[in-house]
Amino acid sequence: MRLLIGTLCAFIPFTINAAEFNGKELLQQIKTLQAQGKQLHSTYDLSDLNQLRRCANESNPLRVQAKGLPEQVLKLDDFALRVPLNQAAHLSFSCVYCSDSAIESCDKMDKYLERAEKLVNKS
Repeated sequence: MRLLIGTLCAFIPFTINAAEFNGKELLQQIKTLQAQGKQLHSTYDLSDLNQLRRCANESNPLRVQAKGLPEQVLKLDDFALRVPLNQAAHLSFSCVYCSDSAIESCDKMDKYLERAEKLVNKS
């Protein structure tokens, strides 16, 4: 029985570190999407149909990535970190979408990313 307890204890720190790494990784992915979304909106004039089409083509892989982020965030063990990351992940889809209101979603992400960054740096 002693061996079993020692073995379980040895794996606990690894599991915690893996969860922290995933949180940091997801935070970085969301921040990168936010930057890419802001770049899209500064590059394209969405009132021009041709530029809107190019924006949509360029943003398609970003939207696919953003769509899957909330599911990944919900797998994190750290509930306190999940809350702001989940909000930011949901906003990231709108942020990389080529619409006039998308930049507002990018800006709204800031407060959630700041909260998540504090939590990640705390651990």
